[in-house]
Parts: sequence; structure tokens; C-alpha cells
Amino acid sequence: MAFVMDITPYGESPTLPDFWNVRRDVYPGGNNINTDVMLIQSMLMIFAISSAPTEDQRRAALAIIESGTRPFNDGIYGPKTRTMVKIYEDNVAAPFRDGIVRRTDIIDAALPRDFTKLKGLNVIWDVHLAGGIAGETKQDQGKIFLPLLLYRELYGGYPI
Repeated sequence: MAFVMDITPYGESPTLPDFWNVRRDVYPGGNNINTDVMLIQSMLMIFAISSAPTEDQRRAALAIIESGTRPFNDGIYGPKTRTMVKIYEDNVAAPFRDGIVRRTDIIDAALPRDFTKLKGLNVIWDVHLAGGIAGETKQDQGKIFLPLLLYRELYGGYPI
């Protein structure tokens, strides 16, 4: 059950982009919530086309996304998702390269000094898609890049 977490400091006007979070840690072989996995997979897809990965990482990631008959962001944490998480972990030199994308608490999300894999994916999304043709806000961008089930869970209703 992915959700939008408000990380705007108390009493300030909301100027920060939405922070997309997961209800439970996402990991291989785990009892994952499918929309939590969809969120991570969708964010990994944006990572793959961003300027963050090396050329070899991008090539490998795009090959994974384009392989198979099912969409990559199908909500199932299988071997393709594990490989994509590994590519991302290697790229950001994650301290724990265990395939687990952990839920981020509000303190880690709001403080610039704290790194989490999920925070990194949010930042890559924000930087890569900021104010482009996909829209000004993550909600607008989600209408284009997220599966409908995931979008409805994050924002309610249907994208129009």
C-alpha cells in the first residue's frame, strides 16, 4: 500500500515534491504488498532512463525492462526486479546491497544528510522529471508513468 508522505516542515508552505513511500519493506521472497513493489519498479524505470546510471548500467537496466511479455512494473518482486535493485544499489554505492528497499521514516526523508534507497529513488525521479513535459508535480507525472492501480492508491480517483 504505497502512499504519499508529507515531509514539509511544520508551519511552512509546501514547496517540496511529494515523497512516495511504501508501507512495508520490499524484498525478494518477502510478503510484499504488490503496489509497494509497483512503486519501486516504476521508480527504477525512471532511474534507468535518468542520467544517474553508467552507460553499462543503463544498457543492462533497459534490457531488463524491455524483456518478457509482462510489464516490468507488475508488482511482483522476481529475478528481474532483484537485478534492477542490484544495479541501483551498485550505482549509489548503497551501504547494504541486500536487495531490500526499506520504508523510509519522516526523519530520514526530510533530512538531507540521511540516505536511504527509497529516498534516492525519489530524488532521481524529482530531478529527472522536474517541470518537464510530464507535468510540474509528481501527481501529474504519476498520471503518465505509474500503473493505474498504483496511482489510485497514492492519490485516489482516476487520473484525468
